[in-house]
Parts: sequence; structure tokens; C-alpha cells
Amino acid sequence: MSGFVTGPEAYVAVYPFEGGQYILSGNNASLLDLSVSKNIRGQVGTFSMLLAPGGPYGLNARPSWTDLLTPMSLV
Repeated sequence: MSGFVTGPEAYVAVYPFEGGQYILSGNNASLLDLSVSKNIRGQVGTFSMLLAPGGPYGLNARPSWTDLLTPMSLV
């Protein structure tokens, strides 16, 4: 049995209020799950992301999610 780990085939662009663009992807295991919902007649949709613990590089590595996903970020 092989030990493959997979993630969703999705890319999420984050534009922090304070800095430049950051891309989250399922390829590097930082984005574990992504759910998007939008009513075809509605103007507003919702989404939820399940992120890896700590940050994109693990628990004790910088940057953490709070450094990347700051208030007023556009996702």
C-alpha cells in the first residue's frame, strides 16, 4: 500500500490588506478542504476553507495563518 496524500485541486488567492498576493493550493497540503456555495440567482456566495494546522509550512514555522490572513484581506 502506498502512502499518497492528496488535497483538493483548488487555488485560493489571498490579498492581505498590508501586503502582496499569497496563493493557497491543495498541492502543497496547506489547503485541506474547500467548500464554495452560491445561489444562481443570488448576489452573495459563501465559502469555507480547512487549513493545515499552524501555517502553510507546519506548526512551528513562520509565517502562521494569522500573519497571512489578516483582517480586511480579500480572498
